[in-house]
Amino acid sequence: MENSDSKQITLPVEWNFGNIANKYATNMLIQAGENEFFLSFFEIAPPILFSSEDENKIDSLKAECVARIIVSKDKMRAFVDAMQKSVEDNIPSFED
Repeated sequence: MENSDSKQITLPVEWNFGNIANKYATNMLIQAGENEFFLSFFEIAPPILFSSEDENKIDSLKAECVARIIVSKDKMRAFVDAMQKSVEDNIPSFED
């Protein structure tokens, strides 16, 4: 039974970043689950090459996962919209 006397209030949010270390991501993997999205961020560092012969010795590059975030499907659309708006506001298009 719903309480007709209940009130909804809005409170300001104080954003606290704590002691989180910044990480650089060069790649991202998105996996959809039943009720959430798994966002994995990776850094692939370029290999150190001392000579042109070193290029032939490289079989693969290692992608280090620097962060993994799980987002509910309900919030994902709002996050994508916010990121799209930020990109549009801050990165000039090729036509500019």
